[in-house]
Amino acid sequence: MERLDDEISDNVRNALARFLAVRACGHIEFLFDECLATYVESHSHPNVAAYVRSGLFTGRNPWPNDLARRMSRINILWSQELDELFDENDELLRREVSFLVDRRNKIAHGQNEGMQIRKSLDLADHALSIGDWISERLDPRH
Repeated sequence: MERLDDEISDNVRNALARFLAVRACGHIEFLFDECLATYVESHSHPNVAAYVRSGLFTGRNPWPNDLARRMSRINILWSQELDELFDENDELLRREVSFLVDRRNKIAHGQNEGMQIRKSLDLADHALSIGDWISERLDPRH
């Protein structure tokens, strides 16, 4: 998005930046639930896995504290690791993911929140790093 032609209007650039923020937040949200479902399916009785899956994919906001709380139900050590990850670099990741969720909610509810292209790209990078961390911990092969 940084290399968009100068002829593209600021409105289009801002819309693309907002779209990326919505998708980045959705990536964390969906990935957590999908990884959890797959992990439980590989480690549990099919009835337990079906029960767990039935409570997922409800559109929960991936706030850092909520992700850590949900992770604690699976493995308390992973929850502590996730909290430590969020707290590194003066809580940078915690602040950025919280900002991402806040902006996604405002965009989704019609508040035309300004989002700069550089910021949306940075937030997407943070979403990918959280997604990588989650998928490593909830890898069904382990």
